[in-house]
Amino acid sequence: MSENNDKSEEKNCINRYTIVIASRRYSSWSMRAYLALRSIYNLDNFDTIQVKIAGMHGLIEDKIAARNVIKQYNLSGKVPCLIDNNDNSILGESLAICIKLAEENNQLLPLNTKYKYNCIAACCEMATSFTALRSNWPFNCLMKGTKHGEKTLNTIPELKEDINRLNELWDNIYNECSNNGLYLYGNNLTITDIFFIPVAIRFNTYDTNLTSLNTATAKNYVKNLLNNELTIEWIQNASLENPNLIIPSYELYHD
Repeated sequence: MSENNDKSEEKNCINRYTIVIASRRYSSWSMRAYLALRSIYNLDNFDTIQVKIAGMHGLIEDKIAARNVIKQYNLSGKVPCLIDNNDNSILGESLAICIKLAEENNQLLPLNTKYKYNCIAACCEMATSFTALRSNWPFNCLMKGTKHGEKTLNTIPELKEDINRLNELWDNIYNECSNNGLYLYGNNLTITDIFFIPVAIRFNTYDTNLTSLNTATAKNYVKNLLNNELTIEWIQNASLENPNLIIPSYELYHD
C-alpha cells in the first residue's frame, strides 16, 4: 500500500525520495529512517510505501511472500529502504539512511566534530547492543504492557543490565554535550535521538513510570523524546493503519 502520492508505486514520483516501511506499530527500524526523513521534509515532499511483514513467529510461507513483496523495492528483502527517484538508487539500513540525509541537508548531526563522531558511535551501539531489551520488550507503540515489564525487570538480569547501560550512556553524553538542552546534543534533534526514540517508546510501553531508570537526566530525556512532535505524529498514524497489518503474536503483552 502507498501513502501520500499514489504515483510512488509507479515510480513516476514528483518527489525525490520514496521510503519503504513496515507497520508503524511494530517496526522500530522503519521508524528511525522515516523520522530522519520526516524531520527534514514535509509530508507532501516525499512518498511512503508501506508493506506488510509476517513477523518473527509468522509462517514460513508468509515470510517468503512478504520478503518477495519487499524485494520489489530492496533486493535484501528488508525494510526500511530509501529510494532516490532522481537516479533510482536504493539505500537500505536505517543508520546509512540517517547519515545520508543528515549529511545531504546539514542537519541531524552536531556541528562540533568531536560530538559528531560521538553521535554516530552512540547510534552504532544502539544498533549492535541492548539485545535483552529488544527481545524482552518488543516494540509496539500502541500497547501498554506494564505487567510484562514488571515481570521481566524482576526475572531477567540482562534486561536490567541493558537499562543500566542506557542510563549511563545517556547521562554521560548529556552531561558532556547537551548544554542543558532537550536532547543529547542540545535542543536540536540528532540521529542519535532518533535512534533512541523507539527505546523511549519501549519504556512508555513496559515501564510507563520509568522506575527502572535511576537518574533524573535519563527520565527527562525519555520524556522529551516521547513529547517530540515527530514521535507523537508517528504514534497517531500507527493508530490509523489498516488492521490487516496487525500481527497477533506481537500483541501478547497487553495489560
